[in-house]
Amino acid sequence: MAGAAGSGAVTVDPIRILKKYKWTLVASAAAGLVVGFVANEVLKRVHPVWRASSTYQVLPPITSVLNAANAFIDKDEFERFAQTQARVLTADRVLRSAVTQNAQLRESVWAQQYTRVDPQSGNKIINESDAAKDLKDIATARVIAGTTLIELGVTGPVQTDVAVIATAIHQAYFDDLRQIARTSIADQAQPLEAERARLQADLDQLTKTKAEVITANKITESFEQNSGEMNKEAQLNNAIVSAQNVLQVATAELKRYQDQEQREGGVAYTDEQRELAERDPIVQTLKQRLTELKSDDQALAQRGIGENHKDRINVRTKMDAVQAELDSERGKSLEKLFAGDKDRAERQVRGAEAQLRQLTRDLEETKIRRSQVVQAQSRITVIDQQVDRSMTAMQEVEKRLRELSLQGDLVRGERIDRVRRLEAPRTPDVLTFPRLQFMLPIGLILGVGLTGGVVVLREMLDQRVRGPADVSIIPRIRMLGVIPLASEDPTKPANPETAFRDAPTGAVSEGFRQVRTAVSKRMGQAGQRSLLIMSGMPGSGATTTAANLAMGYAASEQRVLLIDANLRRPALHRVLKLGDGPGLGDVLAKKTDLKSAVQQTSVPNLSLLAAGTPANRAIPERLATESMAQLLREAAEQYDLIIIDSAPAMVAGDGLALANKVDATIMVLRAMSEKRGLVARIRDQLTDSRSEFLGVVVNAVRASAGGYMRQNIKAAYEYQSTGTGS
Repeated sequence: MAGAAGSGAVTVDPIRILKKYKWTLVASAAAGLVVGFVANEVLKRVHPVWRASSTYQVLPPITSVLNAANAFIDKDEFERFAQTQARVLTADRVLRSAVTQNAQLRESVWAQQYTRVDPQSGNKIINESDAAKDLKDIATARVIAGTTLIELGVTGPVQTDVAVIATAIHQAYFDDLRQIARTSIADQAQPLEAERARLQADLDQLTKTKAEVITANKITESFEQNSGEMNKEAQLNNAIVSAQNVLQVATAELKRYQDQEQREGGVAYTDEQRELAERDPIVQTLKQRLTELKSDDQALAQRGIGENHKDRINVRTKMDAVQAELDSERGKSLEKLFAGDKDRAERQVRGAEAQLRQLTRDLEETKIRRSQVVQAQSRITVIDQQVDRSMTAMQEVEKRLRELSLQGDLVRGERIDRVRRLEAPRTPDVLTFPRLQFMLPIGLILGVGLTGGVVVLREMLDQRVRGPADVSIIPRIRMLGVIPLASEDPTKPANPETAFRDAPTGAVSEGFRQVRTAVSKRMGQAGQRSLLIMSGMPGSGATTTAANLAMGYAASEQRVLLIDANLRRPALHRVLKLGDGPGLGDVLAKKTDLKSAVQQTSVPNLSLLAAGTPANRAIPERLATESMAQLLREAAEQYDLIIIDSAPAMVAGDGLALANKVDATIMVLRAMSEKRGLVARIRDQLTDSRSEFLGVVVNAVRASAGGYMRQNIKAAYEYQSTGTGS
């Protein structure tokens, strides 16, 4: 039946699960902490793990010992070198050397398992091969991600041994590096010394030749002074170009002003000139006066004085005079500004012309001097280039000699070549494993995780409909509404079957109003008059839903006939405190007619057709006959809506029989009762019937289930109870 629930993943509401199982999760967390603590104490005694470590820094390649800070770093090469050194740290030759060369390691507790006493000599003999092989299991080296550091770690059950072993490995590793570094230095100094002597002799000869050239040609030795003479021509050329540009711009601007003066329509002033004219104090004063007169005229108009009144004529006369004066002053200001701009352009033209004449004279003089300087400088250029090359070569030779000397110093102390030890191993004072700060969270995670997994699995395997979220999993089913559990309604209705009448402001009544709205929309669009309400399991609330919906429709001034078609266990007559007969069974048995069987309830606009007397309602098969269809047609002529309550689908097929007689059907589910498979099966059966299957109503939903929030119920009740809102 679970497979009938249709496709779609089962959703789990974490908030609901936390509320439902919070104490179980708290208990599992406490149990997990206890387990973590006990496991920590046991492991401390049976399997302690101590760890000592040594940290190394990998340095850039020694391309220049004298300028190591500026050495180029190839990230790929750097990473390869670091990874290589991490492997070398635990290489077989290094570990074997640590076992064979370090006396403290051979005397450690760890080494005793590989030591035996020679029966002839009585000396201790260590199995170096096995010791080195097992040492590889307890010693690890790794490059610390994101850094230039390598960490060597040694773990073991004896606190004092791990530092001894780590120190032995370090000494063997540095001995290995030292031997390799020393082999590359010894034979490099002699050819460099010979090259330095040759370069020095060349420099002495070049210096002598340069001094002779400078003296003979009477030029300064400073290249900056000579080049200053040569650069002056370029500066003057640049200055002449700039002066020509200035003259061109100034001439164009003066021409524009002259053209404006000869323009037939008068001068076309620029926006900047107009803006400056508006800032003229006289113009500003006249504009202020004009504004005041306009305000006076407006004030007279507001007082009801007409345009032909002498006061307004007087004000407008003044306004015209001020406007004329303002226009005159504005024109004078513009003319003054235009004349000033034109005069400035004329001065710029005269100044640019004078400057251009002077620069041209200076250029001619500079060309003569430059020719003399260039001839002298060119004679010593070749000598300077030869000196530079010789000096550069000499510096490189001397730099390399110094680097060789410094590299020899790097094979001693805490640095060998590109590897420096930053931290030496020491005897640990804290266990690496187990540790309470790790064991407690692990126990907590295991306890809560296992419990939470079981809880989630249980929730996912639970096929019961707990709320709207579970209904949404089932395909092709529409939610019509949710009815909260009556005991959680703040109004506490005594009888849920008549909650709409007894507690109209309660959450239960509001839920039925929402269902009524959804049903009315669907039925109204299709022109449907008869509605069947059925459930899957007994006790789901079909009778409660039928009664409250009928009261809700009656309250909206619709004539409603409520029919109790549950011939096996009728209840509506008891709910409405009326007799059980004559009723539906009697009408179908032809013992009476519809009009005589209908009873008027205490609710206005609501009538009841009870199930009927026991003898005549004993044959439920009559619900599938044409008599039932005729009864519904007759009732449709007298009432606006017909609501029919039927027996649960699990115990009788009466509801499915009626579904072929009515216009529309809804199914009522009780939260935490029906399973999704049952709902899907009934959905398929109703879909195949004559009536339209409108959807489902989830009844008796608790505030903690299905996502329904207790705060929403309380807020809705308080909103209606106070009678005010925002």
